Amino acid sequence: MAVAQAAALDDNTVDIVLTQSVFPTGTLHPGELVLLNLTFTNTGSTVMDSAIVEDIIPSELIPRNVVPSGISITDISAGQPYRWQTGALAAGARASILIDGYINPDLTTSLTITNTATMTAATDNNSSNNQAQVTLNVQTPTVSFNTTRYAVNEDNVQFPIEVRVTNPNPYASLSVHYSTIDKSAQSQPPELRDFTPISKTLVISAGYPSRQILIPILDDNISEGAEQFNVALSQPKGAGLGATTQVTLTIIDDDSAGVNISPSSVEVEEAGATDIYSVVLQSQPVAQVAIDIMADSAVTTRQNRLL
Repeated sequence: MAVAQAAALDDNTVDIVLTQSVFPTGTLHPGELVLLNLTFTNTGSTVMDSAIVEDIIPSELIPRNVVPSGISITDISAGQPYRWQTGALAAGARASILIDGYINPDLTTSLTITNTATMTAATDNNSSNNQAQVTLNVQTPTVSFNTTRYAVNEDNVQFPIEVRVTNPNPYASLSVHYSTIDKSAQSQPPELRDFTPISKTLVISAGYPSRQILIPILDDNISEGAEQFNVALSQPKGAGLGATTQVTLTIIDDDSAGVNISPSSVEVEEAGATDIYSVVLQSQPVAQVAIDIMADSAVTTRQNRLL
């Protein structure tokens, strides 16, 4: 256990020595349980009637319970910092206050936080050993895409994209918002959509290294070549954003421009006879289409029709 302690002096009538420890030691994670133990010892020669204990608990640490041992305490806090008034502590006696809490599960960045506690007694003439600190090193995971580009066929109805977690957190889930961004591929207007617009929150359970999101691709009949749009990550909770927060999707078009005329060959009677042809576009037009139709030189006659 990490201990911060000032040297005690024994030549005062009342001399309170305050120390502080934290468990667990080492790297902590969002959502992880933490125990802070404030220990105070009366190294003087007479009883301490009362004292005020003040603890500036950082906002990244959320306390749940406060449990005294060997002494009575009364909460006199009016918000932050936390303050308790203690009962008497005999000469040579030791007491403690145990603070049970957890690291804020919504942190988005790794950081070092400091918890500072101070104890003040009216009859204590040595204030040099009345303050103690501990530091807590917190590591948050990061979320990102594992690549910057994908190519997807237009007829791929749901395209999966992996969201990876670096340093997965076993103590709390994390979330991140993801959304599509129009580029040459469009999500509006609805009748001309290349993909379905998405704006959702992805939740990744505690300890999981990755999860997939699905992007709906719409297959149209328009010949338009390859088109692109982006998917972006934002607004993480319980994690930070990694290096790759946007990915570009290129939709490979499966339509081609052209005209089909059927039937391809016909027989017609002379003297003003007519026939009917079907003209079909091979892809959906995006504007008015003009088609010129003319006879070619491949015209033949049957001898049994000649007089």
